[in-house]
Amino acid sequence: MARIGLFGGTFNPIHRGHIAVARQLRVDFPLDRIYLIPAHIPPHKDRGALAPAAHRQAMIQLALAEIADQGLLLSDAELRREGPSYTVDTVESFRQAHAPEDELYLVMGADAFLELDAWRHWRALLCAVSLIVMSRPGPGSERNWETSAHWKRLAAYACERLDGAYRLLAGPFRLEHPHLPSIFFASVPAWDLSSSQVRRCLQGGESIVHLVPEPVAAYIESKGLYR
Repeated sequence: MARIGLFGGTFNPIHRGHIAVARQLRVDFPLDRIYLIPAHIPPHKDRGALAPAAHRQAMIQLALAEIADQGLLLSDAELRREGPSYTVDTVESFRQAHAPEDELYLVMGADAFLELDAWRHWRALLCAVSLIVMSRPGPGSERNWETSAHWKRLAAYACERLDGAYRLLAGPFRLEHPHLPSIFFASVPAWDLSSSQVRRCLQGGESIVHLVPEPVAAYIESKGLYR
């Protein structure tokens, strides 16, 4: 049996925070491997600044080659499909490609989680896969979960908008349901870093070598991306 993480996003471009979070999640849960899955056409994001899929895929390949972590892999599952990249379709494709006993975990940020009820076939998604919701809850929240407004906000959303049978538990922090897979909460490093920040630096003529792996910075420069 394998424990497999599915980490989707635009990766526009991939940065050091993406890599650090993925490596931490592998240890914390633990996961045998995590697939980074760049979206072809993200249905919920502005596509104006989106680099072509081939470039985003190439940058992920360069980043993963630099760290040489065999537990982090690139998947082109969404790039091979035409049209918008709906997560429910991606999860289904991974389920069909893996053994029934393998456990799938869909990785997402707290902001995305709080919009889950607007996703395509979100009820089917909750039935098909466990979630790992990445968040930065602030000092002390990891210990004082019962009084943490942050965790309670996520739990309240799940109970009010997704299913009233979810219950917030600790050790690890998660939402348990009598019939659906669990929703896990993961405290991630407070990286003050985003792909949009990388793009702003490039547009302002600033160096990005501290934000992205060096081969990614060189690729962006050679292709003239995000100018």
